[in-house]
This record gives sequence, structure tokens and C-alpha cells, in this order.
Amino acid sequence: MQNTFTGPILAATDFMDEAAMVLPRAFRLASRWECAVEAVHATDERDNAHAEAERRLRTEVEQLSFGKDVRSCTSIVAGGPAALAAEAERLEARSVVLGFHRDRPGVNERLGSAMETLLRSVPNDVLVVGMRPAADYRRVIVLWDGEKPLMPALEAGRHYGPEAELSVLSAVPTDMKVAERRHEMRAALRKLHARDITTIVAAGTLVQVVREQARPGDLVVLSTRGNVLGTVSYKATALLSARVCDTLCLHAT
Repeated sequence: MQNTFTGPILAATDFMDEAAMVLPRAFRLASRWECAVEAVHATDERDNAHAEAERRLRTEVEQLSFGKDVRSCTSIVAGGPAALAAEAERLEARSVVLGFHRDRPGVNERLGSAMETLLRSVPNDVLVVGMRPAADYRRVIVLWDGEKPLMPALEAGRHYGPEAELSVLSAVPTDMKVAERRHEMRAALRKLHARDITTIVAAGTLVQVVREQARPGDLVVLSTRGNVLGTVSYKATALLSARVCDTLCLHAT
């Protein structure tokens, strides 16, 4: 099932281009869920920079909230990524929305500090968004490894994309494993009485298969980002580093 947090959506922005769609996506979800948005900027800078960040954040929120029936507030927190994580837990945020990390020439499969801290330390849903306009999701792709429970991820997918086409995707190492995994997937869906769900099984790495299957405007759902809270799996790291499309990282199960 979806997480039980009932607080606002926390929209974390550093004002960089990669975070341009964080606030629009947060407001879009909040309008659908009838909840508030707390826009947060974490800083380690001096007081005058703090004041400038507060002014800019308020301006961006006011522009987005004009004409929308969404309650919102802004916060500047001192302490960098750790302060963001603490704020998410304090608020009992139902979702934390942030942008993908910036390009780092010559660095592969490394997450930004804010993303890694949040994924490792908070039990809240973490939604990582790209730079495409924040329209409703057209398709939600739930990733399945053949072992993790499917229902929580399917319910989360419906929650974030209630009108989207729902698919379950699994990557297997070789073509010889495709038929077996497809059988397992269909059996799992039958057991859950889940209908109208497209199944996708293909050989390759997870990133390769998602790149081949995902389309602009899709949402990918990671059923868990690590085996326990405090870890980020290599598959989650690889997928988030590839920045294929918006990615929902569910709380550890």
C-alpha cells in the first residue's frame, strides 16, 4: 500500500535548471491529492545569501500558486542535505520531490548529495523529476525483480498516475530467462487480481531495458531503493544516474 504519511509534499529546490520542474510537479500532485506544498531550499551559506534564497523561493511559489487552490509555504533550512532529510521527517511529508543531479564530467553512476542523503535516510517516498513539463503521467512503469511484493508498487503507481496506463517491467540477464520471468509475472498479477496491466520482460541490464521501453512523460516506480533503510542498491543508483525519466523511489520494504 502507499505510505501512511499525511503531511504536505516537500518540494526541494536548489534553483538550478535540473530542478525547474520540481515545484510544478509538486503543485500538480498537491492539487490532485488536496494537500499542501512546502517548498524548501537547503543552504550552508551566510545570512545575506539565506535572505536572497528566501526571496527567490517565495517569488517562484507565488507565481505557481496563483489561481490554484493549493496551500503552500516556504522554508530555508541550514545544514545542506541532512537538513532536507530532517525536514521531510519532521513534516511527515507524503512525498519528497527533487530534481536529478547535475552532470559531472567524467563521473559515472554517482548520485547528487541531496538525492543520496534522502534515499538513504528517510522513509518517505522520493520522486525524482526531470526537466520535461509537469503534465499528468501517461504511463507508469513498475519495475519488478521477481521477488519484491508487487502490490505496494502498483498502488503507488495508481496514486501518482491514476489515469495513466500501468505496466510492469522486468529485466532478465538472457533471452532464455524471458519466458520464465513472464510466466512468474503473470502469475503474480493473477494472484493480486490485477487487471489491465501491460507486462514487459526483456533481456539486458535494467537501464538498457528501461531506456528501450520508457517514453517521454512516463513515470518509473522503483519498488524499493535498497534492501533496508540506509542503503541504495546498485540498480537504483544506475537507473537514477541514467536519468531516463521521472522516477519514484518508494520507502524501503
